[in-house]
Amino acid sequence: MFPEDMQNEIKKYASELIQWMAALLSTGREKQLFSFSFAPEDKAIFILSSVKGALQTARVSSRNSFFQVLDTIKNSLGLNVGGREIEKFSELSINSQ
Repeated sequence: MFPEDMQNEIKKYASELIQWMAALLSTGREKQLFSFSFAPEDKAIFILSSVKGALQTARVSSRNSFFQVLDTIKNSLGLNVGGREIEKFSELSINSQ
């Protein structure tokens, strides 16, 4: 087990990461760059957990499922996988706090 002060910092980091992702998703939805039906905080947790799990799975398996997970996330945001979705992100500006 990690020391309590380290646990608190890890929790703080995780919370800040979720808040940042939720703000990014919210702004993207407001600008009609993303389309999803869940609360931005819930979608942020889903995306961050999916990416983390995909990275861990890719490290221990011969399947390259990481990029499949990324494509699934893009699809869940209403992005055209393999299309010009990257161009949309120039319209998205989130300041880190």
